[in-house]
Amino acid sequence: MEHYVEECPKVCSWFRELGKDKEEIWKKLWNEELDSVKCKVLGNLEKEKKRSGKGKRKKKQLVR
Repeated sequence: MEHYVEECPKVCSWFRELGKDKEEIWKKLWNEELDSVKCKVLGNLEKEKKRSGKGKRKKKQLVR
């Protein structure tokens, strides 16, 4: 998660919806309470992980 929140150029902007600074973002992420913004951000992350994973598998198959 640290990579996605702080380093990943593609998705780190999504997490800015949760707070102004990294400390606030981390507090909201680890809070057990779910709100609509947190659900949206984590849902987008899951979709992106699936998309990027499918692309990697196709590349590996082509190499063989």
